[in-house]
Amino acid sequence: AASDPVLLEKGKCGDNVTWSVYSNPDDGSAYMVIEGNGAMYNDAYEEPWRKYADKVTFITVRIGVTHIGSYAFRNFSKLGGISLWSTVESIGAKAFENCTSLKRARTDNVKTFGTSAFGGCTSLTSVGINNATEIGDRAFAGTAIASVDLSKVTELEEWAFSDCKQLASVTLPKGGTTIPQS
Repeated sequence: AASDPVLLEKGKCGDNVTWSVYSNPDDGSAYMVIEGNGAMYNDAYEEPWRKYADKVTFITVRIGVTHIGSYAFRNFSKLGGISLWSTVESIGAKAFENCTSLKRARTDNVKTFGTSAFGGCTSLTSVGINNATEIGDRAFAGTAIASVDLSKVTELEEWAFSDCKQLASVTLPKGGTTIPQS
């Protein structure tokens, strides 16, 4: 029988937002839950949860949270998946940068992806950007995404999809758009 998860640590990561890290005693992996109302803090360089960067395999951001802070999960090497509930509308700069094990990101309601939000996520093949209106510089650079729907994008910064060698299909807005160098 599977063992119950163990709460390792929890704390505050926004005015009304908290984080919790749970351990799976069966395999030593960990998962993280972000919950509350409003935005996570930006510039999360030295937050206490960083010590779990080589153990966290999945992150769930629950309903009520509106913004993933910049640098929040940068360099989480074992992170394989994230699930963002419908209230998350923006992801800060470098929030998931260099999460090289990240394969999928359920981000269908996100409207704004910051600079290098998923840059360097070399295993990322599935990400929901069909409701995105703003995609920052190098937001998805170096990912393994094969197709993107940019039909709602009004602001696409330079190099947003640079070095995406698998990218084969792009859906553009009706009437066209200006695509910067990339």
